[in-house]
Amino acid sequence: MTANQKYVRLPLAIVVLFAFSGMQPARAATLTWTGSGGDDLLSTAANWNPSQAPVGGDTLNIGTGDTVKQENNLPSSSTINLTGNSILSTQTSVIRLNDSTLNVGSGSSLVGAFWDLDGASITFADGAIATMADWEQKDFNTFTYQLGASGFTTLTPSIFRLGTGGAASADIHNATYVVDFAAFTGGAGSYSITLMDFAGDAAGLTNAIFQGNGTTTGANFSYLNAENISSPSITWDDPTDTMTLSFIVAVPEPSTLALFGTGLLGVVLVSRHRRAGGLVEAG
Repeated sequence: MTANQKYVRLPLAIVVLFAFSGMQPARAATLTWTGSGGDDLLSTAANWNPSQAPVGGDTLNIGTGDTVKQENNLPSSSTINLTGNSILSTQTSVIRLNDSTLNVGSGSSLVGAFWDLDGASITFADGAIATMADWEQKDFNTFTYQLGASGFTTLTPSIFRLGTGGAASADIHNATYVVDFAAFTGGAGSYSITLMDFAGDAAGLTNAIFQGNGTTTGANFSYLNAENISSPSITWDDPTDTMTLSFIVAVPEPSTLALFGTGLLGVVLVSRHRRAGGLVEAG
């Protein structure tokens, strides 16, 4: 050390901050689609506000009614919210969902060529649209169908497929199907609602496999907000390659109706007594 050199002691906290400042992961961002980039590509920074290319973990809101295109992988573990009749499409041949979450609102669409659903969770509101040429369930997928007041608009992809991805095998037990009855207001009766209608089945799926036939494990099923629903089930129809939801909304029990009638009669009697001159006090 020369005569002009001196050591400067820095507080330990500042030293640690400097050491790790370049190692902090970027925080996930929320981006809103504007389409200002002019090429309809999800990966173009200028199509988003703020103007930056989406990366893994981002939340992407698309609500302008535009067609947004993506080739190959979506940003890993991203969340895409499609509303306002917006469309997510393959750019040319394939889109891989890469563990992403898609929420498809009524009137919005998933379209295009080959959809590799690689680890995705997809929620379809009643009125959502799915017309892709190939629907390949791969790895561990969750599909949620949000019924409307009177039922659900059938989704119509073309070919059903099963792929392996990171799972041990290409099996239907890697899939979970969820039905949310929260908005359903149908009256008493038996219901049969076609959730999905495929043009063909390249996986050789049967209802025995779908349900689990004693030697293999079938798909997983869950029913939300089903307090007034009995015997819900989802089945696969082999000849038509359709997935159908069946359930029963029961007629109220006679005892319940009797209580309702008794209560209504009491209201009527009290109302008449009031009009006749008021209630008589006990005593």
